[in-house]
Amino acid sequence: MRYLLLSALFLLFSYGSCFAQATAKPISITINIPAHRLYICEQNHCIASYPVAVGKPHHETPTGKFSVISKVKDPDWTDPKDTSIVVPAGVDNPLGQRWIGIGGDYGIHGTNVPSSVGKYASHGCVRMHESDVEKVFAQVSIGTPVHIIYQRFILGRNAAGEFTYQIFGDGYNKEPLSLEKVNAILQSAGIADFINQNTLCTALDNANGTVYNTGIKLITLYVDGQKMPFYAIHDGNAVYINAQDLAAITDTPIYFNNNHIMSEVGTGSGIVKNNHPYIDVTSLEKVFHLQRNWVSPELLQLNPTAD
Repeated sequence: MRYLLLSALFLLFSYGSCFAQATAKPISITINIPAHRLYICEQNHCIASYPVAVGKPHHETPTGKFSVISKVKDPDWTDPKDTSIVVPAGVDNPLGQRWIGIGGDYGIHGTNVPSSVGKYASHGCVRMHESDVEKVFAQVSIGTPVHIIYQRFILGRNAAGEFTYQIFGDGYNKEPLSLEKVNAILQSAGIADFINQNTLCTALDNANGTVYNTGIKLITLYVDGQKMPFYAIHDGNAVYINAQDLAAITDTPIYFNNNHIMSEVGTGSGIVKNNHPYIDVTSLEKVFHLQRNWVSPELLQLNPTAD
């Protein structure tokens, strides 16, 4: 899955194309505590993702902006409870074979307890499987930014460009997540009306990180040469546009009744989602006198029909 990081924070982690091949630097690290996941990012695109263990509820991994301040191969481990106890590098070392310091006593490191990865298990550091931390170690340098966030809801895209979402548990009891809050995020993304609310409630109840595929894609829309502030929505085998938004742009009075959108020009088919009428793009000429021009699967131009 590819991840595209959007505003702070809901994450729009676009799964699929986000694992595009790395071509540019600098890179950064983002760690999402509830997801138990570390992401290697170039600008806003994630190029790799790894499972991690984070701090126990009473030894929380801190959130905030950090940076890599040290890199050590085969580190020694000093027992924080008894500094006279030092474990040298080797199979018994809790830090594993790599240490990436990010400030204070916190770091990203390997582990001699690989079964702990994916859990709330550490005293605040971020644990990784040895093979994974060695890859991260090779990619980062001193000064690499590290962002640690606490984000329970992740909105993303799969390889086909369709929206997905995940909801994780609230291990630190820091982020109450209501249906209203999640729908507000989905609304800001322009897809709330098309999300199955029963499925969303199930995801909230379970909060186990299951990936839910929505089957929804957004299509950039131009009308008479002007880019619109809203999108066409590809849902299943049909493409819809919010009829009220389009009516406002084209100054066309419309009426809707069940699955019919009507204007003085004519009547077309559509659907009503959350009390919002959406017109099927195959009916645009009948209702709005607009012709379709598919520039690409992701770009639709609408032009006035010639008289």
